[in-house]
Amino acid sequence: MPASARLASEQNDLELLHTNFGNAGLVMNQQTTIDPISKELELPCDPTRAFDMFTKELSSWWPLATHSLGGEGTRECHMDDHVGGQIYEMGGDQVRQAWGTIKAWQPPHRLVFTFHPGREEATAGTVEVSFTAAGGGCRVELEHRGWELLGESGATMRDNYDSGWGEVFGRSFFEYAVEAS
Repeated sequence: MPASARLASEQNDLELLHTNFGNAGLVMNQQTTIDPISKELELPCDPTRAFDMFTKELSSWWPLATHSLGGEGTRECHMDDHVGGQIYEMGGDQVRQAWGTIKAWQPPHRLVFTFHPGREEATAGTVEVSFTAAGGGCRVELEHRGWELLGESGATMRDNYDSGWGEVFGRSFFEYAVEAS
């Protein structure tokens, strides 16, 4: 279809949409979707061991000095082992700061939690981590989605977290899991 015909067709579609749905239809079409972050690792252990390292041993592999709210003053981080539990860090002053809430706890296959370190819970994204047997080891897949809740800063935050998950999950967790397997 020639460009002028395609433009006329699109204009007619917009006029029809506006006639039938008013401005609500136009606003609905302006919503932006931001791609989730997806990371994947292959580990030399079974899914049960990988799940335990990711959850029970969180404080052993998470780079707290660079990826926490308290920075150098953060002593440890933990993940409760049940739906409704929290992911949180503890500083030297024993102040507990929430990072998110466990939404699905299905050992050793799947874990889902909200994630909002340093932000209001209403702006929390969702992180889903799956653990699947693959070859002689395990495939671990991480997806972080929900960037639209951050409004105009969503795309920038997504880009920052993409490099952050590369460091935290792709390097720190991977190196710890290979060494500890």
